[in-house]
Amino acid sequence: MEKMNLFFRILLYTMAALNRRYYNVDEDKLEPFKAYETGKLLEGNGDPASPDYNSLADYYVNEETGVIEVRLPWLLLSAKDPSQKEFQGDIMADGLDATVKVEDITIGATYLDDKDQVLYQAPSKTYTWDNWNVPLTAERLKASYSIIQETFGK
Repeated sequence: MEKMNLFFRILLYTMAALNRRYYNVDEDKLEPFKAYETGKLLEGNGDPASPDYNSLADYYVNEETGVIEVRLPWLLLSAKDPSQKEFQGDIMADGLDATVKVEDITIGATYLDDKDQVLYQAPSKTYTWDNWNVPLTAERLKASYSIIQETFGK
């Protein structure tokens, strides 16, 4: 498979936008189509033990250590079955069921300011992993568990 250095923004439209504009009764106004860029990452701390924890965070920059931690969902990388290294193939050429098996993926990162000027561009790295049949998991109770338990336990 040919490697490309192109990047295309992907916009995800909210449910209301799939059909048409809609009238918001609570605010007495007509709502337009709404979309967000799926690849625009949210900065924040993904460590549940941290006081500034944000479960929606995609990346965290540790200024002290110079480490950037990134958490990306497999779907954002077009993975169909990451356990077997199966990704979305060329749907234009091969249709919606197109798949491609890979041995590795190459990851690069660019940090932009508010005006889309490049502040930092990290060198690309190649990443691979062992196939799996059963994923490794670790369960934990979310911070809101006790609140829900108390509310519905009555």
